[in-house]
Amino acid sequence: MKRQFIHLLFIGLVLISSSCATLMNKSYSEITLRTKEPMNFIIDGDTIMNLNGEDFTFIKPNNTDGIDLQVFNEKTSQKTPISKEKSPWYWGNSIFIGAYVVGAPAAALVDEMTGKKWTYPRRVYIDPDNREFTYLNHFPMDSSYLAPKNRFSFTLLSPVELYHPGYEFSYLRHHNTESATQITYSFLTSRDDNFSRNAEGFEVGLEHKIYLRNSERIRLYSSISVDHLNKNHEAELSLYIPEDNTPDYLWETFQEDVTVEKRFFNLTPRFGAEYYISKHLVFEAFAGLGARYRRVRTIGIDPDLIVPDEGWFWSTASASNANRTNLSINFDANFRIGFQF
Repeated sequence: MKRQFIHLLFIGLVLISSSCATLMNKSYSEITLRTKEPMNFIIDGDTIMNLNGEDFTFIKPNNTDGIDLQVFNEKTSQKTPISKEKSPWYWGNSIFIGAYVVGAPAAALVDEMTGKKWTYPRRVYIDPDNREFTYLNHFPMDSSYLAPKNRFSFTLLSPVELYHPGYEFSYLRHHNTESATQITYSFLTSRDDNFSRNAEGFEVGLEHKIYLRNSERIRLYSSISVDHLNKNHEAELSLYIPEDNTPDYLWETFQEDVTVEKRFFNLTPRFGAEYYISKHLVFEAFAGLGARYRRVRTIGIDPDLIVPDEGWFWSTASASNANRTNLSINFDANFRIGFQF
């Protein structure tokens, strides 16, 4: 009975989300055209004179056809048809519901039947002199924002990080508009817990970024980061008092502050976004999932004398401070604020 109730509840949530997502998929698109120089437009046979070169916005009902667009001025004329594309809500339906309804996600199926899966880019940028593309589906960043080559940044949440708090600073060097390399150094700080008590050490990293898109104020990038953590700290652990001719489970125990030595090497692909508050002030958010090589030692203590954790199935304290050398998953996410010049 309980399983049936959960099943019906989930189906209800699927149908509700399907209806909401379908409503979110509008029946029309609002498209803004921008050109590098003043251009006039012929849109589906209608001529719009745009002598001042201002952005022009029009509304187009969503369907399976592209938009017949031609731009022209006294010097040139160019056909630039705008292609239809799948709505982000359509893909969201597939990802969210596809995990449960295999093969035909409910909300996506609704969009398939109504034809509301199609939309058009909200922004279209046309540069008649650039033959590498017919148009961009975003407005490019002004070159003045891309001119500074250097940036100093501070990682905002590093001082309150759970396991390895510190003050993290970065220096980034732009090689060109498509790539940059960043060096990061963190001064680790202490906190009164089993992860950072009387901590000493540092973390240093090297990251190479490839910019995927430079839009008006936002730059999207992918990167690969290599970093090393070198840290010693104290942790209060339970230790055995060994007794001859007595099984270890009958040995007495006591609590003692033990020095834990940690050496991590991380290799992490990341995805991030940089928002340009101004030409010199940049806010950055990133996240990544990669691999970590861990080497953890308790200095001067026989690992066999450390009492195994007997609490919950997973204890972060014992897992973080356990004597071992192994590979594990590394997840990182944070925010930076930077000044570039």
